Amino acid sequence: MKPKTKAPIIHINGFPGTGKLTVARCLKSSVGARVLDNHSIYNVAFCLLDFGSPEFKLAVEKVEEVAYAQFKHVPSNTVIVITNCLFKNSDWSEERWRKVFDIGSQINRRVGVVVLECSEEENKRRLNTPERNYLGKLTDVPTLVEQIQTREILDKGADSILNLDTDESNPDESAASIVNWLATAFNYEPAVTGDAAS
Repeated sequence: MKPKTKAPIIHINGFPGTGKLTVARCLKSSVGARVLDNHSIYNVAFCLLDFGSPEFKLAVEKVEEVAYAQFKHVPSNTVIVITNCLFKNSDWSEERWRKVFDIGSQINRRVGVVVLECSEEENKRRLNTPERNYLGKLTDVPTLVEQIQTREILDKGADSILNLDTDESNPDESAASIVNWLATAFNYEPAVTGDAAS
């Protein structure tokens, strides 16, 4: 019998349209994960403030602080999933990245990073979905292409890192790969699975 281990924080990072929130929702269904997607943190600022302004950044930081403070209330055997789009060589991204590891240290949870990838053509195709428009996500293809060509996704400092190509698997299959990784990298087995976890 494996010793009980506190469930980790899983930080899913990747370019817009790689399937981060969709895979996170599959993890919620399969293992009862609690999901905090980056738009839950950013939407107050997006709705009310000018993008990139000092007020915008302060609002994001404040909402982020409140959200992360709630992690200590999540049951210790429940995985916490965060989604993000954070880049190397960006002070803003680096600070957001550090905050995840800080909260993990404060509540004694290890942090695993999952980097989702897909081909550029598939990435472009996925931007044109009704849900992305509804949720206020990036839908501008030239902006995506500029990001892919000039930026790199952050993936440093984790207890374990998993790279997943979502061209080759559907969201449920990607989530299943993450569950298998959780078992091997973190010695983690969910208390409940399937619909009972929701």
